[in-house]
Amino acid sequence: MFQEGRAIDSSPFKMSIANHQKNMKISPHQKTTSIFCLTILGIFTASNSCLAWDGIDPKKNSSVEIEAGNLVREGAIIDFYDSADGNYHTGKVVLMNASSNATELTVEDFTENHKERFFLMNE
Repeated sequence: MFQEGRAIDSSPFKMSIANHQKNMKISPHQKTTSIFCLTILGIFTASNSCLAWDGIDPKKNSSVEIEAGNLVREGAIIDFYDSADGNYHTGKVVLMNASSNATELTVEDFTENHKERFFLMNE
């Protein structure tokens, strides 16, 4: 089609997109629902990343807790609480092995003269 010397694209595809965009109106209820869902998702994500990671040290028969904010990866330096002596320790993750119901960590404990320790962490 031509109109005043210009070509007008009247393909059905372009017209259906234009009609679809014109008919896409979001109701106040849809806006409220979307905002509510995004808020819940944000809260869940934030609260999940704030949790500590609990486990045990089988040799000492004590519980350990890796505080939130620690990135637990092989080679990473972490802080953890040891209930055996009631103190916080700093160590380096030497080995990390995930199994079906727990994660095994081998940690070089800097607080205890670089002693190698083994933890079973809850999933």
